[in-house]
Parts: sequence; structure tokens; C-alpha cells
Amino acid sequence: MGLRVVPVLDVKGGLAVRAFRGLREAYRPLTAWYCQSPRPVDLAESLRRTYGFSELYVADLDSIEGAAPSVEVYDEVRRRGLKVMVDAGVRALDDALRLEGHVDVVVVGTETLESFDELRRIVEALGPERVVASIDVKEGRLLARSLGVGDPLEAAAMARRAGVEGALLVVLDDVGTLKGPNVELA
Repeated sequence: MGLRVVPVLDVKGGLAVRAFRGLREAYRPLTAWYCQSPRPVDLAESLRRTYGFSELYVADLDSIEGAAPSVEVYDEVRRRGLKVMVDAGVRALDDALRLEGHVDVVVVGTETLESFDELRRIVEALGPERVVASIDVKEGRLLARSLGVGDPLEAAAMARRAGVEGALLVVLDDVGTLKGPNVELA
């Protein structure tokens, strides 16, 4: 399949925010030259209209930190004609099932995932075409609470063995810095 460009909206407090190096407490509402509104739906629509994007990756930062998923945002973005892949802090199968009908693809991040066995259960329940692993990296190490692995490449191999066919590499140190993708790890 190769590499493809998918715009990202980080959502916090109901607004799209400008992410920078994974320092979530410092994130501020985002506006861009093509959209002066920080509302996620407005930005998504502007990305579709201005650049022709048909899909969007939403990082629901509040949900990643334990709040309820912002399904109303996902639903509205989908009504605007965009396919959405969402990281809503999925820890286990029940979390992934709560997103059904609201997202096109469930992103399961190493930051929140309970275990690779749980990832296997998620893939079996939703299908490999509807699940993407996010290999979350900070300071060169895998960002993971309970996976028992620290190497990003090992985590990617374990996600593959769990049935995941697609993965995102999220290097939080580079987010918002205009450095581009980390091709050494990719």
C-alpha cells in the first residue's frame, strides 16, 4: 500500500488544537489560513474543500486521557463526506465497540492499549480493515502504559502478529515541528 498523507486533527475541549511535541497542557486552539474557526467540523470541511482530502485522522485527546469519546464530532465530520479514523484512547475491546457506527477506522494506540491480546480481540471483532495500530513514540521509546515492551519496532511486529494490517507511526517529539515523517523508524 505504501505511504499516504492523511491530515490530523487533534481535538481537546471540543476544539481543534495546535499540537506541539506532545506537550498537551500547552496546546492552544488551532486556526489556519484556510479556516479561521477552531471547530473540528469547520476545519475538516475546509481540508476537504481546499485540498480535496477524503479522510481525516482525529486524535481525541480528552478521550485518550480518559474522558468519553466525542462521537458527535466524529458523526458530523462523517456527514460532511469524510472518512474518519479516530484515536479515542481505546484500551480494550469494549472501548472499540463503543466507536462502532461513529468511525470508519478505530486507531488503537500503544499509549493506551492494555495488551496485544486485547488488540487481537479488537481486530477479530471489527476486522483488520477497520483497525489501525498507532505506534506512539516519545524520546525514542515506545509510549505504552502496560504493554511490557519499549522498542517501537518490536511493538509494530507484535501489532502485526495480533492481526493489524496498517499502522501509524506517531513520534510525539516531532508533532507540530514541521520536521516531516520519521523515515528512519518508518
